[in-house]
Amino acid sequence: MNTEITSLLIFGCVVGAVLMGRALSRRLPKDHLTADTKETVKLAMGLLATMSALLLGLLVASGQELL
Repeated sequence: MNTEITSLLIFGCVVGAVLMGRALSRRLPKDHLTADTKETVKLAMGLLATMSALLLGLLVASGQELL
C-alpha cells in the first residue's frame, strides 16, 4: 500500500476519533468530569506517551544496527 494513502488513512482515523470524543464528552454526566477523573486521564496519557517514546526509541536503535 502506498505510504501517502496509509498516512491519510491514519490521519482520518485520528480526526474521526477526536470528533467522536468531543461528541461523547457532551453526553457525559457532570460527575464523570471531576478533578480526579481529569487527573487519571492525564496519568494515562503520560503513560501512553512514555510507552510510545520508548517504542520509537527502540525502533530507531534497531534500525541503526542494520546500517
